[in-house]
Amino acid sequence: LPTTPVVDDNTDSTRRRSRRTAAPGDAEEPTLTQIKSSLQPTIKNLQIVLSDLDTAIHRHESTVTSANEEAKKLEAALEKHGKALEYYQCLREDLATWMGALRELKKMVDLAEDAKHQWEGEITWRRKERAWEWQEDVADVLENKGLLEKSIVGD
Repeated sequence: LPTTPVVDDNTDSTRRRSRRTAAPGDAEEPTLTQIKSSLQPTIKNLQIVLSDLDTAIHRHESTVTSANEEAKKLEAALEKHGKALEYYQCLREDLATWMGALRELKKMVDLAEDAKHQWEGEITWRRKERAWEWQEDVADVLENKGLLEKSIVGD
């Protein structure tokens, strides 16, 4: 039988005491059946935990698969919307260019209209002056020929 060294604190020297280990078949040793039955609840608990882990792993894998599918759908939508966004961005840039050109053209047209109005004003004033001059000339001719009774046009 194996022995283990024991230190005795009551004496100055160390002595070996032998402690007897139970031999197989003694009454103190549990039997294999007793060990199996005492481990049975632990085994049952471990089987339940294993089953729960399998279920959790399956659920997690299903969640990961669903998340990956959703991510692919969102990436496809993003790519589609990205292309549309690029198209509208180019369209916006073209419109901005056209709007700038139209603003410049409007400035030019406004200048031309202002010049036209000034010219029309000058033409109208000249026509009025010529009409007054013509009236004066006609009045003078008629007065010189004695055909005019009364003249309203004055100098």
